[in-house]
Amino acid sequence: MPNLPFKKRPEDFIVKERHNLFFKPRGEYAYFLLKKRNCNTLDALKLLARQLRVPLDQVGFAGLKDKLAITEQVISVPKRYVTAQNYRLSPQVYLRFLGYGDEPVRLGGFLGNEFTITLHPLTRRQKGRIKKGLGFFAQYGFPNYFGEQRFGSILGTKDFIARLLLQERYEEALKAYIVSFLKAEERRYLTKLWGKWDLMLKYIPPNDVTKRTVIKALKRQKPYEKVFRVIPKNIRVMFAFAYQSYLWNKTLSLYIADHFKHFFIPIALWQFAVYRQIDKKRWKLLKDTRLPYAGTKEIPGPFKPFFERVIKEEGLDERTFLAERVGIKLFLEGERAIIVIPEGLSIVNEKKDSLTLHFFLPPNSYATVFLKALIGFNG
Repeated sequence: MPNLPFKKRPEDFIVKERHNLFFKPRGEYAYFLLKKRNCNTLDALKLLARQLRVPLDQVGFAGLKDKLAITEQVISVPKRYVTAQNYRLSPQVYLRFLGYGDEPVRLGGFLGNEFTITLHPLTRRQKGRIKKGLGFFAQYGFPNYFGEQRFGSILGTKDFIARLLLQERYEEALKAYIVSFLKAEERRYLTKLWGKWDLMLKYIPPNDVTKRTVIKALKRQKPYEKVFRVIPKNIRVMFAFAYQSYLWNKTLSLYIADHFKHFFIPIALWQFAVYRQIDKKRWKLLKDTRLPYAGTKEIPGPFKPFFERVIKEEGLDERTFLAERVGIKLFLEGERAIIVIPEGLSIVNEKKDSLTLHFFLPPNSYATVFLKALIGFNG
């Protein structure tokens, strides 16, 4: 699915977070509406931390928003670090003061995201297929795969950091971490510098505190396993969950490919199946089932053969799911809805070569996955 007709420019992808916070004239935390353009959430928060002298781990946010987009989301900052005013952090990042409250904003603590997305350029045939797909997915939803954002740490390394940890390949896991989320030329350059710690420190930006701390620990010749523990626990957990997310996606894709007429969409390095025609009995099973993450709960019977196939291919077994490395469990508890049905799905503007869509998705679902399913639909 080359040259996808979205995310050509930030104005094509507008995201507004819905929340149920109540603002008060006093409280322990100040709430701000973080408005950003062409900047990812973590970079915006790093900018905030640097300019307002706030420890990054003290900034609360509910979810990561796309970079190539215009987005709005609520964040919290302990009131001792800020005043009740608006802040222009850069041409791309703006904070509007909303009020105070007694609780920080936490991951997942929001109602969902409202999207206004323009698809272009489109041929007449593409527009026809998308309109047909709109009716289909409005009724039957789409498979709730984890999207690219979940797999940022594997792009360029082509191996999961959690998998390397599982195999106790700690040096390789550290190499993968150091080059994670970097452009290809940056990854190649840092890989060549491995072991030349002073040169690596000169290359890593001063605001990338964690990677610099890791390199300094390597310079002191600490054991690789202990060095990895320098990385904040929430980031270590993120690496573990990336691997679980892949296992979840793969299990669901194998089930759909086996039971439905389907097509495939690209997510990160892989292709995953999307149904294009419905067997209502099997679809109801998908709709009514929450699929657990690998190694945490018993997998529902219809999905078990496909899950067992995935873990066999990965060389995993029941003992593996109890594994702990670098101070964390590598397989985390949880489950996930298999299907998401977009709410309020409509065309709000149509031109000769474009369509502008509006819809709402709950937390833990990805608009980019839905759009790929919509554009690839050939039912």
